[in-house]
Formats: sequence, C-alpha cells, structure tokens
Amino acid sequence: MYSLIVRHILLDGHEQDFDQLVTEALRSIREREPGTLIYVNHSRDGAVNEPLSAPSTTGAPQNLSVTGSSTATGNPGLYSSISVTGKASLNLSPGAYVVTGSITLSGSSSLYGSGVTIYLACSTYPNPCVQASPGARISPRQG
Repeated sequence: MYSLIVRHILLDGHEQDFDQLVTEALRSIREREPGTLIYVNHSRDGAVNEPLSAPSTTGAPQNLSVTGSSTATGNPGLYSSISVTGKASLNLSPGAYVVTGSITLSGSSSLYGSGVTIYLACSTYPNPCVQASPGARISPRQG
C-alpha cells in the first residue's frame, strides 16, 4: 500500500482555480483508480491559506473496534487503533481523530465520515516523533 500526503499553499486570487482543479482530480481518481482506498480533500472555510496545526486532544488513547455485522459511530478523540472487520460499518462523527497506531479495515467492512480529519501521529503524541519511531499507519484491506 502506498500513501501520499500533499499540502498546497495557495496564492491569493487563485482559490477558485484550485477548487476546480481538485474537483477534476477527484472525479478522475474515482473513474480511473478504482483500487484507491482513501482519498481525502480537506479544506477550511475562510482560512485556506493558514497552516494546519495538530489537533488538541486529552486523555489516554482508546481502541475503537467494530466487528461482525454491527454498525457503530466513532467520536473525535485520541486513538491507539481503529479497527473495522467482517461486515461491520463505522461512521465517524465530524471532528479530529488522532491515531497513534493503525487504522485497519478487513473483510467487507466500511468506514465513513464527513467533516472528518484523521491525523496520523506517533505514540509520543502530542510530543514530536523520536528518531526511528514508527508513526501511525493505514493498513490495506485484508480478506
């Protein structure tokens, strides 16, 4: 599995051109790259040129696991792992999800969300990653 994260800095006056470019890119990815597991476009109304900062969370990381054929709703927060297996379905409520371990989908499970930011971090979050420390990952669908 490959991942690519790109951050674009927009020049003043080119926001509408960029929005059109992203719309065309998303359409093309859906049509020509059916194996794409996740493609996310994140924008912030009224703050398109401001840098994104790490989400603020408190408490110990939780594990979120949905199995079998059940459906569950996830809430924003700090997670060591998110796992959806079998025929299960997980709907993420709007907000920031900081994951320090892995996000795993298997079987014919599904993961949905709108207005969601997934922030892949190290186990040392909110502190910076230490050298050679593995960061969070999204595991490809198995089974």
